[in-house]
Formats: sequence, C-alpha cells, structure tokens
Amino acid sequence: MGYKWLYFDLDGTLWDFAANSEFTLRHIMRQMLPELVPHEQEFLDLYHHYNDSLWVEYGLGKITKELLRWKRFHDALLQFGITDRAVAEAFSERYLEMSPHQTRVVPHAFEVLDYLKEKGYHLYLLTNGFIEIQHIKTTESGLAPYFEKVFTSDEMGYKKPHKLAFDYAVKYVNARKRESLMIGDEWPTDIVGARQAGIDQVYVNLRNKPAEGPVTYEIRNLLELKEIL
Repeated sequence: MGYKWLYFDLDGTLWDFAANSEFTLRHIMRQMLPELVPHEQEFLDLYHHYNDSLWVEYGLGKITKELLRWKRFHDALLQFGITDRAVAEAFSERYLEMSPHQTRVVPHAFEVLDYLKEKGYHLYLLTNGFIEIQHIKTTESGLAPYFEKVFTSDEMGYKKPHKLAFDYAVKYVNARKRESLMIGDEWPTDIVGARQAGIDQVYVNLRNKPAEGPVTYEIRNLLELKEIL
C-alpha cells in the first residue's frame, strides 16, 4: 500500500451532514414556516431529493452555486404551494448562516484522525463545498487542526469528479498519486473521480448504498480505516 497523502471528503465523510442539516432545517422551518411543521419529514425528504439532484448538476458544471443555494428550497417548497422565490431565498440565507456552525461529526471521526496523525500521514480535505462555508464547518466542529490544507472547488476552479480537481490537490502538496488515497462517501464525486484520476479510493459507505463499480476499499465504519492504514 505505502500511502502517505490522505485526501478526505468533508460532508458525510467526517462532518455529519445529515444530522447537522436536519437539525438546522427543522429549526428554521419552525421559525419561518410553522404551517409546514405537520409535514416536516415530507419536506425534509423532498429537500434532500432536490438537493442531491442539484449537487450532481453543480458537480457537472451545469448550474451555479448561487442557483443551487436557493433552488433546492424553492423546488421543495413548491410541493406545498409556496411559490414565492423570496421565501426560498430567505430560507437559504438562514440555512447557510446556521448550518455550518453545527458541530456533529460522524462516529469515531476524531479517534481515527488522531490515529492517522500519530502514524504520520499527511491529511487534507478535498471538498466541493463552498469555501466560506467549509472553513466554518471545520473550525466550529474541531476538525480543522487535523488537516494541513482544505482544498475547495471554489479555490481550485474545478469540482470533483473532474480529474483536474484531484490533479490540483496532488500537485499543490507535491504528493505522488500512487501513494495518495481519496476517502469519501459520495460515489460519483469521490470514488469515480479519484479512480479516473489514478488515485486509490476508500468508499465510506455509512448509508449502506451499494458500490456502483470497482473501488479499492469499502468500509462501513470509519474505524475500519485502521485496518487499511
């Protein structure tokens, strides 16, 4: 194996996106749209459906981050007869203010990161998230000190799964691809992207979603990284 440079995805891999997002969404809904409270779970399911779809489009360069930010809420709210774009934009603004300050991480994140630091690995974050948001998340959650650098798509000018996103992160720190490892939970962006860039991958399958093709390693719990590294 001989890995030295480890690139982690952030959302869903280390920072518990699902839990932090749900807490934030429920809080905002109760403040801004109490009429939706009886339909909270339905709204959450719709939001995640539209959010996931729009993130795929964003990753492919088909939409801007500005559009993604409000449209994911707008599309969900439409299903409840709320058509005013201003409401979706206000919801989005409040979400972007509040969500990054949530601090829940996935189980065993700190234990595994401590282990990897002690072993002498070089640790980086490689994320498609927005630069101003991701830095707040890492700082507030306590993840920031573990990483030598946070690579965001905003900074690089390329988004995963684009090969150039991985090339940028490898070249920036003078790493070698054969000794690099991408660790992430999103199949198209993290796993397929890294494989196409010539980098080994760890599919962090915390949601029990079947692998969609070849992958170097698959784990169901972050603690399993100790068996690989």
